[in-house]
Amino acid sequence: MNPVNLKALPYRIRMIAEKLGMEATYQLLAEHGAECHTIPASFSPGCALAKHLGEDAAKVLCQLWPDTPIDLPKPDKILLQWRDAELIHNITLGGMTVMQAVKKYNLTRQRINQILSSHWEEKNLSLPLDLPT
Repeated sequence: MNPVNLKALPYRIRMIAEKLGMEATYQLLAEHGAECHTIPASFSPGCALAKHLGEDAAKVLCQLWPDTPIDLPKPDKILLQWRDAELIHNITLGGMTVMQAVKKYNLTRQRINQILSSHWEEKNLSLPLDLPT
């Protein structure tokens, strides 16, 4: 199961991920994030965009934003969600303490508690008061 919440991603990343898949979207943005491209009006195999980004990615971009200049977003928001999912798993199921998470993820206790609270709110549960510190 993919730990990334599509609703929490920026619009362009979400739109690409819904059509291309999260792993392929991450690969695309990791390699080509922050690049500017003019998307052709329609997809044609072997076009310059397809040669540069790959056929699947070019096809998706042509479907979403035909005949449009676009700056591809960077994958930062995907990485943050993967980090948060790992952090939540490590604390709630893996036995990691909040202070261990502070050191491992270089975050404050306050930020870790915000991430955990957000997770529990999404699940419609209240944050357990007995989290290990």
